[in-house]
Formats: sequence, C-alpha cells, structure tokens
Amino acid sequence: MTPFDCTRTVAIFNGSAPGANTAVFTKRQIGLRNGKLRIAIQLSTSSVVNLVLDDGTTTHKGKLNDGTALDAEELYVFEAPVPDEAGTGSAIPGATISYTIEYETDSVTEVLTIDELSALN
Repeated sequence: MTPFDCTRTVAIFNGSAPGANTAVFTKRQIGLRNGKLRIAIQLSTSSVVNLVLDDGTTTHKGKLNDGTALDAEELYVFEAPVPDEAGTGSAIPGATISYTIEYETDSVTEVLTIDELSALN
C-alpha cells in the first residue's frame, strides 16, 4: 500500500442547505501533486452528488456513485484521482485546478469532509 500525506481541506457538520446545483463551499485550489481526493459525505435528503473541477475557464462535473443518488442518512466515502494542474494538451496548460461539491437536490449537509491525499516519495 502506498503511503499518503493527508491534508483535510473541508470539514462541515450539520451545514445549511446550499440549494440545488449550487456549490456547497467556495472552490478550493488543489494543493497536491499526483494525488486524489477522499470525500466522506452524508446528506439529510437523497441526492446525486457532483465533484466539480474548474481551471478558471472550463468546468467539468463528475457524478459520484455512478450518478446514483446517495441515500439519505447514509455515510459514503469516495476517492477520486484529480490533476493538480491542467496538462499540456489542455486549453490552458499549467492552469491551476479548483474543486467544489454540488447536490442536484437541495439537502442539508450532515457530514462532509474532503482530504487531499498526495503520494509520499
């Protein structure tokens, strides 16, 4: 098993409902190299959850849980590899990538933590 450096970047407990398809928190700049995000999430209402990545020009939404709504009151944990910057084939090579989370159905955030995991060399 590869050891990882872990930095908690988001910690929400009993957060307010942000509204449907609205950022749950202000976009965070990815501060890791060759790593992944570990997302632990529990909602009060069933909803599809999106990880939103943005390079300042282009936004991409990736549905967690294969696009299946998360059940209310259940704790889920996901890991997603993410680029720390846009690669050479990108429209803006070297652009910094930011991320946030959106719910497709408005829901209270019961628990949301995001850890940035970066492989130790």
